[in-house]
Amino acid sequence: MFHIINKKQILLQQKQHLFQRLYNPSTPIYIMGKNHYTDQLLHSFSIEGITVNGIIDDYTSKKNHKNIPIYKLSEINPTSLIVVCVLDGKLITALNHLKVNRFSHILTYFDLVSYNKEKFPQVNFCKNNEIDIETNIEQYKWLYNTLDDDFSRQTLLHITDFRYNFDPTSLEFFSYKLHEQYFDVFDFNEKEVFVDCGAYDGQTTKQFITLNPSYEAVHVFEPSPNQYKTTKGLLEAHSNVHVYPFATYNQSINMIFNNDSGSASGISNEGGITVETARLDDIIHERVTYIKLDVEGAEYETLIGAEQLIKTYKPKLAVCVYHNQEDFWRIPQLILQYNPSYRILLRHYTEGFLETVMYFT
Repeated sequence: MFHIINKKQILLQQKQHLFQRLYNPSTPIYIMGKNHYTDQLLHSFSIEGITVNGIIDDYTSKKNHKNIPIYKLSEINPTSLIVVCVLDGKLITALNHLKVNRFSHILTYFDLVSYNKEKFPQVNFCKNNEIDIETNIEQYKWLYNTLDDDFSRQTLLHITDFRYNFDPTSLEFFSYKLHEQYFDVFDFNEKEVFVDCGAYDGQTTKQFITLNPSYEAVHVFEPSPNQYKTTKGLLEAHSNVHVYPFATYNQSINMIFNNDSGSASGISNEGGITVETARLDDIIHERVTYIKLDVEGAEYETLIGAEQLIKTYKPKLAVCVYHNQEDFWRIPQLILQYNPSYRILLRHYTEGFLETVMYFT
């Protein structure tokens, strides 16, 4: 049975003494991890009058970041307060590493967001989690009952609990296994026709070709100009690989694109360049057997633009559903409208909030 328990107040009460220490000027405070969220936190702490003594990063030779000294974990007194900003991939590994080294005063960036959303900016791709889960609980129950295996159902329970409560213990169910993403649930045959939407650097397509050397054709979409060039260069030695400089969508127009977020670059009103969008139904006029979508929040629109391909050929689908909370239920409903015979699986590939993939087979 699908159910989500609201643990927010209990979790906040358990950390109340740590929030008090955070605002105590005598507390030595260190941020673990150096990334976009570290910078957001430094800005928020500056406004709040909270002094950061240093940043912990065992994997850099740099000595400071934004005038804040960088330390190795071994250099820090275990009685210090640690705020963990390792959010995307290996949060549980980071927390366990701290505990093994006798650190017990630990907050995560998620704790701070739960404590005060106004003072600490929300995490990417998590801005409407709470309201969507509360408003559409019946849709999540439907999805739970529709998923094809028990592991998918357990995945849904744990990832939804985390995305609702920001409780890191929910992520202990998962492990970091990006090398398996997109290829661990499907059986492949000869003459596969692969469509890679959101190729970024082309490595997923490269992996597909390595696993399926007898493929028939590959269609690759990457709108970022620099990444398009990288992908095209990476794949140019392979036959019958078509690389397109388009963002996949439900219509063919020009749209603003954020080109400054690495692999998270996507269609955004805050973008700095204009890119062309395209419907898959308008570009591909042949049989397709596998479509992979990681298009930073435009997955639903891309699937609308691929309606005829999906209805006609029933390709295997791998769709990232973590960019928009509502995609967990509205994407499977859309696909089952196209073809109700699809089986649905759900997998999660990190110890953080990224890389939840829904498979249709």
